[in-house]
Amino acid sequence: MMEDKKKKQSNRRVKMLISIVNHQTGDKISNYINETCVGINFETMGVGTAKTNLLSYFGLGSTSKDVLISLIPDDMEIKILKEIARRFELYLPGNGIAFSLPVNSISSVINNTILSTPIKKEETHRKGVKLMENKYVLIVCSVKQKLTDSVLDAAREAGATGGTIVNGRGVCNDKAEHFLGVTLHDAVDIVLILSLNDNKHVIMDAIKNVAGISSEGNGVLFSLPVDDIVGIGRFDEKK
Repeated sequence: MMEDKKKKQSNRRVKMLISIVNHQTGDKISNYINETCVGINFETMGVGTAKTNLLSYFGLGSTSKDVLISLIPDDMEIKILKEIARRFELYLPGNGIAFSLPVNSISSVINNTILSTPIKKEETHRKGVKLMENKYVLIVCSVKQKLTDSVLDAAREAGATGGTIVNGRGVCNDKAEHFLGVTLHDAVDIVLILSLNDNKHVIMDAIKNVAGISSEGNGVLFSLPVDDIVGIGRFDEKK
């Protein structure tokens, strides 16, 4: 019995949860997460960019959004996603999305803190829930602010349905700039685009053509796999 418990503990991992939701909802989600497990949350503001006819589907229209980044135990992932969808009605038009991503490396202190959440028998091994096998990806691009619209237009023409803009700035990039031979701008927009994995390369190529690292925009572009998602009609709450 003790060996089984140790095995379950060793198989646990930390996951990243990103919630892009209406303003003032981020605090409520972080409160729920901390009621449920030992989590670490960071919140910033973003602006949704979906076209009007897609606002109701993705919850990412041209309004201010809370962007909440949370670190949670992976065995609580499905429970938290389902409860966020139910409690904050992410199945309704315009209320937002939440999705999880894998974490490859993390400080042992942070890892042990988050995984100090007690294991509950009913939450282990996701109760047999089948994962989506990375059907979605999160495309991330930091770009010079005056070219943000060009990035979004190119992404839409390639099949993207919208995204979220977060203001940021480049810091301590001297070595990378020397190696690349370009200047990574202090003031940047970080564009987050949720996409089907099948469309990833087409969208990223389109963005690269207008704001790649060697262009005026000096865009830094990459994608991350998405494990699970709620809020865009792809998550079966009955499972």
